[in-house]
Amino acid sequence: MTAYRKPEERKPSETDLETDALHDLLRRTKHFRRRVALPILVGALVMSWVGMAAHALGYWSVIGTLSDGRYIVSTFTFLIAAVSCAAPILVPGVATYVVLRARLRAAWCDAHRKNGVSAEWLAANSRRLG
Repeated sequence: MTAYRKPEERKPSETDLETDALHDLLRRTKHFRRRVALPILVGALVMSWVGMAAHALGYWSVIGTLSDGRYIVSTFTFLIAAVSCAAPILVPGVATYVVLRARLRAAWCDAHRKNGVSAEWLAANSRRLG
């Protein structure tokens, strides 16, 4: 009988609603990562390279200076320079990412719960692609 109904009277099946919800979650997650995670990662990467360059060129001699006055540049000192320069961007950036991702998932669940998707399915799949 569904073939004889008008298009506005047809109700989408539960599978269709769940598929649409997953597509929406994927779209939102991609958009969120592009807008939030990518700038944080690029900023942290640039700052780590700036710190390593400053250390290698001797502008940041606190890390590589030994007690007898020699200056060394090694893999370990490069790592210290990279981490110490990237941390001011990366630590608050990761915290911001986690909080905003939780808000994104909650908004996604609320929007699709209103469309008729079951709350159990939403709870089970809210962390699936995010």
